Amino acid sequence: MPVAEHTPAGDTADDAGPATPVLQLDDVTLAPPKGRGSGGLRDVRLHVMAGELVLVRVDRRLPCPLLADGAEGIDGAVVRGTVRFEGQLWTDASPGEVARRRGRIGRVFEHWAWISNLDVMENVLLASAHHERSPMAAHRERAERLARRLGLERLPDGRPAFVAHAELQRAQWVRALLRSPRLVLLERPLHGMAAPDPAPLFDVLDEARAEGAAVVWMTSLDSVWQHSLGRQRVRRLTIDQERLRPEAEAH
Repeated sequence: MPVAEHTPAGDTADDAGPATPVLQLDDVTLAPPKGRGSGGLRDVRLHVMAGELVLVRVDRRLPCPLLADGAEGIDGAVVRGTVRFEGQLWTDASPGEVARRRGRIGRVFEHWAWISNLDVMENVLLASAHHERSPMAAHRERAERLARRLGLERLPDGRPAFVAHAELQRAQWVRALLRSPRLVLLERPLHGMAAPDPAPLFDVLDEARAEGAAVVWMTSLDSVWQHSLGRQRVRRLTIDQERLRPEAEAH
């Protein structure tokens, strides 16, 4: 049974009709994570609007499904169905357009996501250097401000291999949110952190959503679920028998 859809109140663009979802998956089947014979998703129908947060509960014993890969149009993730970002099919885009679109997406990866021969700051600023013309000093200053809000006194120096895991995770948050993304994809962003407090990340995400970002957050932590209560425009889904369902409908 596909996920029941809705368009949140207030999300109409004008009299011409409803707004276009930031992310739109229709009748999508996702391949299993690499090296696994199961763990894919079937019959995914997921429309995420600007300003919306979709939480997806993932079994802590299993890797995240390839939902973020599918949302970014990465080859091999989608077996069947269509994926649109800002109304455009990934499969219709040229390589240059794919790169430009991905520049509007921020992502925290579940697994290693660093270029080893660059230091952490260079990694964090890489997309800004590629997609923007502003002076790098301005990007660096903005990154340091965001890092402080997200619990880092400063972005760590040195190569990623020599930086503590918790600091690298927070640096991933900075990288994902630095460029005012239209879509934020989070794969267990608090994974491996001792007694993680999701509140700073929620607060920055709330501001990003107020500016029009859509967010998909995959997690296994009850604390994330608890911190989401009372926040506006949050949808809570779970994975049940390789399908996404509203949490109340899961078996």
